[in-house]
Amino acid sequence: MIFGAPDPDPTVDGGLGSGRLFALNQATGALTWKSDVLARVNGCTPGATFEQHERIGYSSPLVHERRVYVGIHDAADDPIQNGKLVAVDVNNGHLLPGFSFIATSNRGGGIWNAPAADHDDVTFTTGNTADGTSSEPVPNRGLSMLRVDGKTGAMIWQFQPVPYALDDDPDWSAGVTIMSTSCGQIAASVMKDGWSYALDAANGSCRWQFPATLPPGADCKFAPTSAHVHGDTDYKRPGAAWGDVLAITTGGEALVTSTGVLAGYGRLHALNVCTTSASKRVRWISDVPNSSGGGYSLGAPTVTRGIFYLGTDMGHVVALADPTRAPPLGARCSQVLTPLASCVSLGFSVVWAPAVLADVALPDGTSAAGLRSEAAISDGRLFVATGGGHVYMLTP
Repeated sequence: MIFGAPDPDPTVDGGLGSGRLFALNQATGALTWKSDVLARVNGCTPGATFEQHERIGYSSPLVHERRVYVGIHDAADDPIQNGKLVAVDVNNGHLLPGFSFIATSNRGGGIWNAPAADHDDVTFTTGNTADGTSSEPVPNRGLSMLRVDGKTGAMIWQFQPVPYALDDDPDWSAGVTIMSTSCGQIAASVMKDGWSYALDAANGSCRWQFPATLPPGADCKFAPTSAHVHGDTDYKRPGAAWGDVLAITTGGEALVTSTGVLAGYGRLHALNVCTTSASKRVRWISDVPNSSGGGYSLGAPTVTRGIFYLGTDMGHVVALADPTRAPPLGARCSQVLTPLASCVSLGFSVVWAPAVLADVALPDGTSAAGLRSEAAISDGRLFVATGGGHVYMLTP
């Protein structure tokens, strides 16, 4: 079992909490190895550009082809740090000398998510580079989805939909979902501003943007003069893939209206990945019960056999059924702020509201913001962790 954590070693960087990976024996819990220092904290001065304030906080390590990858971001944006993807040897935790990825020439582009593997390559997303104190770095790998060579870190492709001129801190926090679909290998994710993207995993070309940019940008990219706002909103959870369906917390069609920036909170959208019709992009939408509807109200979904599971900030585990698996609750408008009666006349689509198969309250689920992590499925059981410090096993 491999995880990242600050290392309280007083002999390293003054004991301030520089980050390492740790490998434990899964049967006994004994330490197998601790990695070289990967994220440095060598000072705690606010705003200090002469110190490193790096950390491994939200990037779960990826084990692939005898290598372990993890993303490096910053502590508290004060100031933002240069994003890095590092790789260590799975046998001993030592940095692999032939691998390097650094996001910029200066600072920014932190990796706040778990990398994803596809063949021998690694795909991930990066955070903002604009910090109000400097000009655009060259190169600028921030606010992007990227694919790099898994052996060297060399960039294969980069997709950056929001230009530096519009960077108002819409970190691309959610990780990438690699999907094997009927229309090919797809890399999909949602940006913190609420727009979602599906890219061709091989070359990074954009298959679609959701919602479609108004007015449309070239290749799903916003023009530097675009009036859309790309700020620090809370679309930060990766999606779950089931065949050609992507279930994800996303801004939705209401995002392009003046009042709809937060309309995707507390809702799970299921998107048809392979359709060529934008009007048929939405498959179903669920207002997830027993969630507050705020930015952190839903955890990341997980799926098996068309049943989608996710936790809420009110301490519930909810199971939703794709309409092919159970009769839906009814119909609704794809633009969630539009009444069903006027949906089609205003140019939107009628979609399903999926059935809620289960809604289970956990004993300490409301502690410390509820269930914010992704549930895991193994051997016919569902495992969830609560903010109260417990792991529960449920029968799906």
